Amino acid sequence: MMKLFGAFVDFVSSSSGTKDTDYDVVMTMSESESDFIERYAMYMDKPSHDEDNIVNIEEKFESLKCQCTNPQDTLEVLTAKRCLLMPFQQGSLSDGHFNTLIMNRWHDYLAQNYQNIANIHSHWNVNYIDDIAENGTMQSDRARLLRAEIIFWPICLGNHWYELIINQKDPFNIKISCLDGYNNFSQHPQIFILGQKLVAALHGQHRLTNTLLQNLIVPRQDNSYDCGTVACYSAHRICNELSPSWQAELCDYSKERLNIARAISSLPLNQFLNGIIPQGKRNNNAWSNPHLISRHSTEITNPKFIRVKA
Repeated sequence: MMKLFGAFVDFVSSSSGTKDTDYDVVMTMSESESDFIERYAMYMDKPSHDEDNIVNIEEKFESLKCQCTNPQDTLEVLTAKRCLLMPFQQGSLSDGHFNTLIMNRWHDYLAQNYQNIANIHSHWNVNYIDDIAENGTMQSDRARLLRAEIIFWPICLGNHWYELIINQKDPFNIKISCLDGYNNFSQHPQIFILGQKLVAALHGQHRLTNTLLQNLIVPRQDNSYDCGTVACYSAHRICNELSPSWQAELCDYSKERLNIARAISSLPLNQFLNGIIPQGKRNNNAWSNPHLISRHSTEITNPKFIRVKA
């Protein structure tokens, strides 16, 4: 399942030890999770890594901007750059919240670079689950989701990002998980409803009998704008077969922004604007209530529920 990030990650492993780049830390196959956590914590404390990386990322965004042929595309590039690099710009007045483009491109990137991973773009809404059902209109997307062992779906509710995770490695015992940077469990039931409807559309409603709901407890963000970073980093950890729950109460997730920014700014302009993995035509109608995600009015519930902390 673990796959390195190609041109974006220059990871070296040898008998004398390991070396990670200035912009990412990757767990080696022989490394324990506790060792990785310790090494990642040391990496997060290295202030000298930022400056050169930021200059390189800014240059890549500038190259993307120069390729744009209309003001809207230019705005998309500049907005992503400002959002991602906001914590590193002294005196910046930009909003550091990730927008849907950043969230979708990073999750696209994970799905492309890791086996058995699929993602759903955050902007899909009202009719999507019906369209990927057995008799729906998006059968190619249905097949893409069914091939995956894990499905990620970032969801924004109340200007806060949540990560919906469907683990269908065992289709007879599917796990629906939710996490967010504040461990705001009161909102997770809304996300679970969405996950249950997705599972019912893909596998049939009878599969919900053995479906498990999980609140995943993660180290909380230490600011008001890193909820998207938490979701992205947690998905990254899951792709590397690590629990998103690790030994910390609060975390400065800003270093992960450089990893995300480097990957996104390195995309060709067409993929940056339109997505790496095609998912059909975008539905621009924003939704705020997962009850409205399907034309079917039946609310699906499941009493099997736990909270998980590694």
